[in-house]
Amino acid sequence: MEAESTMNDVAVIAKALNDVMRAVGYIKKDKQMQGQGAYKYASEEALLTAIRPAMIEAGLVLVPDVEGDIRQTPHGDKGASIVWLTVNFKLVHVSGAMWPFPIRVPGCGYDSLDKGIAKAMTGANKYALLKLLQLALGSGLRGRKTIVLADVEARFRRHFRPSR
Repeated sequence: MEAESTMNDVAVIAKALNDVMRAVGYIKKDKQMQGQGAYKYASEEALLTAIRPAMIEAGLVLVPDVEGDIRQTPHGDKGASIVWLTVNFKLVHVSGAMWPFPIRVPGCGYDSLDKGIAKAMTGANKYALLKLLQLALGSGLRGRKTIVLADVEARFRRHFRPSR
């Protein structure tokens, strides 16, 4: 009975994930890191602006929980440090369905003041969402197409079969 319930949870959440994937296929890089090694990146604001409405529509909630200790390593001679943490995310549907597979994402933040933990959490949250939804990042589509997994539920059914 429990396996059947878990299977139903997977089906509900897989469908909702697929709905979000269909609605949001691409996140534009909207920010530019300055200085040596400059690069473009997608801000958390750009990511959440694109994803959040689709997640709400699909009934999905991603809940973060920091696992274990937060490690802080001094870096350089100006009081800066690197913060390391691991976040366990719970993926929940408004129906009460819960994703049974672990979603563990490391986070790392560098700062000379007090924002290292926030930066590490932001990074973990961004990459959890990007990888969970298999979103493309870039500065322009340039003719590329985003892959949408139309059959997410069936893929998980192959790997998770109820016991008899």
